[in-house]
Amino acid sequence: MPSENPYQLTGDEIQAPPRNFFGMLRYLGPGFILSASIVGSGELIATTNLGAKAGFVAAWVIIFSCLVKVVLQLEFGKQAIYSGETTMEALNKLPGLRIGRAHWSIWAWLALMTLKLFQVAAIVGSVALIANIAMPALPATAWAPIIALVTSLLVFRGYYQLLEKGSLVMMGLFTLLTFASVRVVQFTDYAFSWAESMRRSHPSNPKAT
Repeated sequence: MPSENPYQLTGDEIQAPPRNFFGMLRYLGPGFILSASIVGSGELIATTNLGAKAGFVAAWVIIFSCLVKVVLQLEFGKQAIYSGETTMEALNKLPGLRIGRAHWSIWAWLALMTLKLFQVAAIVGSVALIANIAMPALPATAWAPIIALVTSLLVFRGYYQLLEKGSLVMMGLFTLLTFASVRVVQFTDYAFSWAESMRRSHPSNPKAT
C-alpha cells in the first residue's frame, strides 16, 4: 500500500491562525529551520571573501541576493502550506515547455541541485576545518565524513525538535557574532564609519575614497 501523502490538506487539520505575539511564537519552528538552511557557504565564505577583495562597493550585491533568495523561499513555503502540494508538484503544473512528463523548470531544478552538491561539500569541509581547529586530535579529512554522516542521520530520522532548537541557537549565535565582529573591528586599523561605507573604498586602504 502506498504511504499517505503527508502534504495532503484535510479539514480537521486546519487550525485558526494565532492572534497575539506569544501565540505566534509557538509556530516559529519552521521559520527557524528555513532561516538556518538559507545561510550556507555563500553567506559564510563567498560573502566575506568578496568583501575582503572588493570592499563596500559590492555590499549591494550581497544585500540584494539575500533579499531575493529569502522572498522566493518564503513564497515556495507558503505555496506548499496553502495548497498542500510540494514545490515540485506546483512547478510541474506551470504552463510551458515539458520534457517528457516534467515541466522544464523541474529539469532546471535537477541541474541546479547537481551543482549544489559542490556547495554542500564546501559547507561540510568548512565545518570539518572548524572541528579540526577545536579538536585537532582528528584531521579535517576524518571530521568531514563524520559530520556528513551525523547530519544525514538527523535528517533521515526526522529529529525535528532537535533541528528546530539547534537552528534557533545557531541563528542567535550567528547574529550576535556578526554584530560583535562589526563592533570589534572598530578598534582595529580597519575601523570604518557609516559615511565611509557609502563610498567606494578598497580593503587594503579603508580610508581611501
